[in-house]
Amino acid sequence: MKKLNLIIISLVVAFSVALITCKDEAGKEVKIKSATLSPKPLEMKEGDAPRHLQVTFNPPNTTNQELQWESTRTGIATVSQDGMVTPVAEGDAFVVIYQGDKELDRCRVIVHTSKIALIDVTLSPNPLTMTVGDDARTLQITYNPPDASNKEIRWESTDDGIITVTQNGEVSPVEAGEADVVVYQGERELGRCRVYVNAGVIELESATLSSHELTMTVGDAPQTLQVTFDPLNATNQELHWDVTVAGIVTVTQDGVVTPVAKGETYVVISQGETEFDRCKVTVKSAGGEPGPNLLVNGDFESGNLTSWVIMTQAELETEFGGLLPTSPTGVGTPNILSFSGDPGFYNNRGITPKGNCSARLTAPNHAGIYQEVDVQAGKTYQYRFFILRFTNNMNQHTPHPEDKFKIKDAVSGNDLETVPVDISRAAAGAVANWASPWQEITGTVPIPTGVTKIKFLFMEIDWGDASNPSGRGMGMLIDDCEFCELQ
Repeated sequence: MKKLNLIIISLVVAFSVALITCKDEAGKEVKIKSATLSPKPLEMKEGDAPRHLQVTFNPPNTTNQELQWESTRTGIATVSQDGMVTPVAEGDAFVVIYQGDKELDRCRVIVHTSKIALIDVTLSPNPLTMTVGDDARTLQITYNPPDASNKEIRWESTDDGIITVTQNGEVSPVEAGEADVVVYQGERELGRCRVYVNAGVIELESATLSSHELTMTVGDAPQTLQVTFDPLNATNQELHWDVTVAGIVTVTQDGVVTPVAKGETYVVISQGETEFDRCKVTVKSAGGEPGPNLLVNGDFESGNLTSWVIMTQAELETEFGGLLPTSPTGVGTPNILSFSGDPGFYNNRGITPKGNCSARLTAPNHAGIYQEVDVQAGKTYQYRFFILRFTNNMNQHTPHPEDKFKIKDAVSGNDLETVPVDISRAAAGAVANWASPWQEITGTVPIPTGVTKIKFLFMEIDWGDASNPSGRGMGMLIDDCEFCELQ
């Protein structure tokens, strides 16, 4: 009997377990064991768009997946009830998920600031020299970095008895002496400028350049030469900057040197008739030395223009940008002028020939020539030619800015380089002033993507004026044209 009872009890228990298992498999109720947030940690910046935290349930088929979301520091980050986290301010917070009173998981949220701190400032000029009685001078300020978020600063003078300064950086001299203008942000010093106030004139004894030899390459970024004055508080620190050979570099009156073409020159600083210092500047060609001349008959010594294209009226009007001005003979035909064939032309105008033959774009008419050359995109090319302007009428001597040399994309027609050649000859009168001297024009041009052929082009536009309404009789001679790849 006892054995029978045990068998019955075992069957009841087995049946009950089977029923429970069937309910679970039927999906009637699966309790949550845990839930996990991702990603961890979550890093964001102020101003970022909201990010969604993912939840992984264990078991995945948990019946009740409703959660409560909370942020431990809503001033740092907020969270919606669907898990969208929004950054508010720099700092750390936790997003916590609950079911009922039970915490299931939490994720650290790190919010970084989007603000850029101001490191320091530079004031210029520095030092500043003034004389009692001078008008106020405004110091220029450069922020580091330039995009700092907070540029609110405070200006102070270390000695108001020597100088005063406004909150706009205007410095006024009060009495002879030395003091500093100091810039603060809060209590932190960002930069300062020494100010010398003179009672009278202090002569400049010397000015020394920071370098006495520079080597640059065409296309390089400009370099700035600094100057040291002796004495430092000399009253007049205005210098004149110049170069000994034009066309190699340019120099600003602030000492910024920019390479233009291959060659050597000196940058010179002076005050009045006194030269204080000079710096030798050597400029190399960009990309190396020029290769062979890609122009055919660039020196015109063949005695003809067969390798050049003579521009039509339509082509000239395209380059001019409209109808051509009235000219006695309209569009003319450029030709070759040889010294042996017409020495009188050269002698009557006081011209020394470059060679036996030069190309002549004559007046009074419009004229133009060009030659097409195959090129490679991404390469840099050097151009060079000699040009002079002449007149057929001694009373006409002012060319026009539409007289130009151009390098053009032969396909699109876009200008890659434009050089006005409106070189005025001397005033009308003497026979020797009927022409300008030969002038060398040189430079480099980078070839942009997509350009495979260029035009090497000259154009001369004849214009009337008060003394000769139908044309002023100006023309140009061209010689020794070169177009070379820099290798």
